[in-house]
Amino acid sequence: MQNKTDKQPERTEAGRGAIKKLGSPKEIQRQNILTVLIWLYRWGFSTADILSDLLKRSNRSHARRMEKNGWVRSVSIKGYPTYFVLTEKGLAEAIHHSTVLLDYKERDPYRVNLPKLHHDLLTQKETIMAMREGGYQDFITLRMFDFDEERRPLKIPDVILVEKLKDEFGLPVDELTGVEVELTPKWDRDLDQFVTNIVDDILGRRLDKFIIITDSNAIQERYGNAFKPGNQIKRWSKTSGSKFVESEETLQIQNWIAGYVFFREVGSKKDNYPSHYLP
Repeated sequence: MQNKTDKQPERTEAGRGAIKKLGSPKEIQRQNILTVLIWLYRWGFSTADILSDLLKRSNRSHARRMEKNGWVRSVSIKGYPTYFVLTEKGLAEAIHHSTVLLDYKERDPYRVNLPKLHHDLLTQKETIMAMREGGYQDFITLRMFDFDEERRPLKIPDVILVEKLKDEFGLPVDELTGVEVELTPKWDRDLDQFVTNIVDDILGRRLDKFIIITDSNAIQERYGNAFKPGNQIKRWSKTSGSKFVESEETLQIQNWIAGYVFFREVGSKKDNYPSHYLP
């Protein structure tokens, strides 16, 4: 019978090979710190669970260790999950490693929009899932939006996923997928404008695709029906007095939309990303 210790050198060698591939433990730790700092710089805030998931760690203590070392600070408000923001030290390091200068309003950590906290944290979770399972290489948060007037989406999404592709000439091109986490339903004019803006953005190549993520079967069914080919959607215009009035023009949903607008359930892993749902 083979002694248990016989395979120990083999496992140790494999472990050394993995460390060599990823870098030294010190370098891995450094990269993990930068990953968290850049994430917080882009989003503003996050939770220990999300930051650990970002690093593919089951241990949820990474954020607390970074807090102990002065990179981040935690904020606890009764009735809300504890979240983390950058300290001045962490912000300086994030800026040092960023190619864009962002408005980091969370220097005052209590400026986080608490009514939208749950929604924004779900958006972060879905972004991690999209990057991990959907083949997206980057993302653009709201504070990173820097579009000129012609390219700025009519429907500003919660986040834009970036897929780096090549065009017919082999030149690099970014495909942009807008993502909307929809937890509160839209009705009447708000839903009409939601649909028409998304369709117009795709037609105008301001966005290439759109994913609507929801935790409500009712929202998914009702919105899915709104995007159903053949459906007529009202268009609205604003008067000089800033009042919305129904336009004589309508938008007819064409068959092609089925290949550009997708629906996902919050946290769903049962389908490929994005899972297509149109009734």
